[in-house]
Amino acid sequence: MISIIVPIYNVEQYLRECVDSILAQSFSDIEIILIDDGSSDGSGKICDEYATKDSRIRVFHTENRGVSAARNRGLIEARGEYIGFVDADDWIEKDMFQVLLTRMEETGSEVVFGCAWREEGGRSMVKGYDHEEIFTPTEAVRAMILEQLANAVWNKLYKAECWRGVLFTEGKVYEDISTTYKAVLNANQVATTSACTYHYRYRENSITASLSIEKLKDYWYVCVDRYEMIAKMPQFSNDTEIMNRLQYFVAGAIGRNWRWTNAFPKQDRDRRHLREMSKFNRETFPMFGKKGWQLSLRVTTFLARYENRFSLATAHILNRAYRRIRAVH
Repeated sequence: MISIIVPIYNVEQYLRECVDSILAQSFSDIEIILIDDGSSDGSGKICDEYATKDSRIRVFHTENRGVSAARNRGLIEARGEYIGFVDADDWIEKDMFQVLLTRMEETGSEVVFGCAWREEGGRSMVKGYDHEEIFTPTEAVRAMILEQLANAVWNKLYKAECWRGVLFTEGKVYEDISTTYKAVLNANQVATTSACTYHYRYRENSITASLSIEKLKDYWYVCVDRYEMIAKMPQFSNDTEIMNRLQYFVAGAIGRNWRWTNAFPKQDRDRRHLREMSKFNRETFPMFGKKGWQLSLRVTTFLARYENRFSLATAHILNRAYRRIRAVH
């Protein structure tokens, strides 16, 4: 049986399409775990409605604690030999889990990566692989860090034992970055399929709408957490390319905080976290960043050595100027 975990929060507009697509799966030995994360719209009622129609659906209503907590609850409740994740505003092709399971059985793998469509404004863009490969867990995580394989937890199938001892960090967004690789490392073998069976609905219309002080901090947290965890692993610690790439992501997270913090009211800014980032920056990176980094990142790396109003204001002004120039061209 495949346990399909669906975290849900205020998505009544999309939820029926999502659940219907899971119920329509050609592989029918499934349980659908709907975690209503304290929704204030009609999502919870829709979950209960579906539970009365199909015995494969199990609904859990919780207080609002975020997508990580919802997924963790799903992992606790899952009873299947296999685990899959679908986000409640997305939908899947009717053969998705059959395709992934068949590929898993053919290759003897414990994790299979599928492809996805990115759905935005009526346009579909394929995000995935044009050929099929088999990896060791170390090779797969290496490819994830190099962004050759997707970090997202969805559009994949896992043997349930891959998630033993692995939980999402609660209270954080971008949680896939610091979690999915841990489940992959628990596998013995990883495979990909070129079949495109997942539809990811991109709903963020602008960067200002998608950003907040909390999200800026969270992105820093998950990037530095992944870097520090992987740096302790012997299969990666001497891999210069991987360590440099992980540092690049951390520096980018720091730079994002410096560029955008001044866009928010003063009372919302978190100086303690900024000091922590600045200290990490000074101790880890050269003054003007590393060779090969783009100029904008090298500039913000320099500015982030100084946690003060001038450095934050300068980074913000340069960012605004850069975005205006790009908009013109």
